[in-house]
Amino acid sequence: ELKAQHGASADDAIKSDPAIKARVQQLLPAYQQMALRFADMHDTPQRMLAKGVLQGVVPWREARRFFAMRLKRRLTEEGLIRHVASTDVSISRRQALTMVRTWSSMAGGGLHDELAWGSRDIRSEEPSASAP
Repeated sequence: ELKAQHGASADDAIKSDPAIKARVQQLLPAYQQMALRFADMHDTPQRMLAKGVLQGVVPWREARRFFAMRLKRRLTEEGLIRHVASTDVSISRRQALTMVRTWSSMAGGGLHDELAWGSRDIRSEEPSASAP
């Protein structure tokens, strides 16, 4: 219909019509707000937990300690994997990882309980109200 009226493509007609431009500018804030609301409803930790994408939600007050300990464990794990792989070049990374995790579980939790592989420090609870 627009093409027939203007003799050009619909996109060109929309770009050149001042009334349409004004209406788009008028509606843009409402559409942006709806888009943000939609994204917020789908990207919350609780929603991701419900969908099974997360193992749990780390409470805000414990986040720094939790992730610092997790980083320390992962760095230690990588160092051990490299060491195992350097002793026998026929061992794949996956095999070395399995060996390290097996040793950790046999040792009763690994280097430290907080560093234990498969540790479930994450709790399924809401972040605190003090979260930014």
